[in-house]
Amino acid sequence: MKDVAHVTIRRCPTCNNIREHTAHVREMLRGDPTVPVQIEDGAKGEFTVLINGRVVAKTQPDGTLPTEALILDAVRQAEPAESSKMGNDRCSNTLTPNRT
Repeated sequence: MKDVAHVTIRRCPTCNNIREHTAHVREMLRGDPTVPVQIEDGAKGEFTVLINGRVVAKTQPDGTLPTEALILDAVRQAEPAESSKMGNDRCSNTLTPNRT
């Protein structure tokens, strides 16, 4: 099976406008069944999109949310995830101590 980009959206669980924006982005990304999208509760006012654990879009300091077009463009340009490095946990980029 081909590796795909893993998209995680961390969003404020109480902000209506952010929940609605999350729903729109998720629906837009459902157009590509090879892109798994995970939604996680984040901090108050947060809307952050991560691809393969790397932040690609987030709420601006003035509260402006990233556009759907910006997010879709980031997903299209993303490198596929490496299966061996991507797990089900959020800490897939955790450093492993050197055991030499």
